[in-house]
Parts: sequence; C-alpha cells; structure tokens
Amino acid sequence: MADTPNPMDLSAPEPSRADEAWVFVIHEQQLCVDTEQHPGPGIPRLPAFLLRGHPDYRFLGLLRDEPCYVCLQADHELADRPLYPLSLRQLLGQMDEALFTMAARALQVISWRYNHRFCSRCGTPTEPHATELTMVCPACDYRQYPRITPASSPWSPTATTLCWATRRASRKASIPAWPASWRPGRPPSRRYAGK
Repeated sequence: MADTPNPMDLSAPEPSRADEAWVFVIHEQQLCVDTEQHPGPGIPRLPAFLLRGHPDYRFLGLLRDEPCYVCLQADHELADRPLYPLSLRQLLGQMDEALFTMAARALQVISWRYNHRFCSRCGTPTEPHATELTMVCPACDYRQYPRITPASSPWSPTATTLCWATRRASRKASIPAWPASWRPGRPPSRRYAGK
C-alpha cells in the first residue's frame, strides 16, 4: 500500500508568494464559517498578500500548499460577507479531514494565545513573536511555545490486542511487555482501562 502524502505541513515557513489563503476566524472557541457556501459551510479564503505580515492574522501552516491563518473575529477586518460561529463538533463530517484538522489547530492556537497573555515567570504581558509561533515576554525574554497535541484515546481494543500479542512474543525473550499492575491471564486494571 502506497503512503498518501499529508496535505498539511505545519513546519513550513510562511510562503512569500501565494495567491489565496485559508482564514480561520474564531469567536469564543467557535469557528466562524460562511453558511452560504455550498455544498457545506465554508472557511473564508482571502488574497494571501493581505494577510502576510498583518499583526492580527497568525500563520498556522500549509494546507494543500496554500497558507492558513487564524485570527479572532473581533480582529477580522477583511471580511467581505457575514460569518456565523459554529462549534467544531457541529462541523464534524461537513469538511474533509485535513481542513477539519487545521480548524482544530486554529482553535488550539487561539486558546493557547489567550491562556499565555502573561509571562509565567514574571507576570508581564507577553507579545506574539513576529515569525515564530511563540509568546515572548519583553521583560525577561522568556518564550512560551504551544503544546499542540492530537486528540487520542489512551485505551483501545487494538492497543490491548497489540499489548497482549507483544507480551506473548516477549515471553520467549523473557522481557515483560506489560505494566507491573497487570497479571498474565487477567484483563488490565481499571486504572489503565479508562474506568
């Protein structure tokens, strides 16, 4: 089976030449969408030259080789039509997976920026860095980077099967492959099963 290329590139630098860009507009932990676009709610797209270097629009990465930016609705001055806030859960299944993932990242970045408005060392208001995804304290130069983590379930039947299979294989090598609280022949304790 051939690997399909990932349509998202979160480590790419902000491109200097791009025609259009995706704009994820956030209002109170909701994504603002254009409900008049068909077949489903649309993420606004704007000319990229308007967004490059703009202080209110934060570069997120590339989606299908096009830049993505995030901003708060209060700062979205480039709107050409009304946008309506919807929760990410309401949009589940109405967008393709890559666009939905980038929208979730946009929500995480805005939440992180809000939660890190002040330096955790000295309490001074922080400022966003011009080129990096970080908040910088002007007083002590402390940098706070986001902890962007994908949502994942800590326990799944597949993981259980793999763990027990690994345990059986490691028995020959006499290397235990299960946590100390597990006993052979018994299911894992509630602590590991997610209660």
